[in-house]
Amino acid sequence: MVDEAFEYLINKSSKGKKGQYFTPRYVIDMCVKMLNPQEHATFIDTTAGSCGFPVHGIFHVWEQIMKDEGLSKSHLFTTEKKPARCETYAQEKVFAIDFDEKAVRVGRTLNLIAGDGQTNVLHLNMLDYERWDEKTKLV
Repeated sequence: MVDEAFEYLINKSSKGKKGQYFTPRYVIDMCVKMLNPQEHATFIDTTAGSCGFPVHGIFHVWEQIMKDEGLSKSHLFTTEKKPARCETYAQEKVFAIDFDEKAVRVGRTLNLIAGDGQTNVLHLNMLDYERWDEKTKLV
C-alpha cells in the first residue's frame, strides 16, 4: 500500500511520455513468489521505477530470515529492529537502477521507509552501461 502511494508522486503524464509503466502489486507479488529470491543471491532490477520489485524481494527474503531465526513476522513496513541478516541482505545483495531521477528519489525513499538502512538505488541508464563506472563514482 505504501509503495503504491509513492507511485502517485511520479506524474502520470510523464510516465507515459518516457515509456514508464508500473507493474501492479499483485503481479509483483506473484513474480517474487515464482522467483523465490534467497538470502545468498544478488537481486538487481535494471528498470526499477519506484522499486516495487526490489522492496517486495527484500520483504520475501526478510520473511525467510525471520522464520529461520524463530521470530514472528510482523508488518515489514515498520521501524521495528530487524535481525542483522536482514540489513546485510538489503545493503549488500539488492540493487536497483532507473534512468528517471524522480523515480530514483521515490525508490530511495521507499527503500529507506522499508528499513533497508541504506539504499542501492542508482540513477543510471541501463542501456548506457559504458558510463556506469563514471556515474557510480559520483554516488
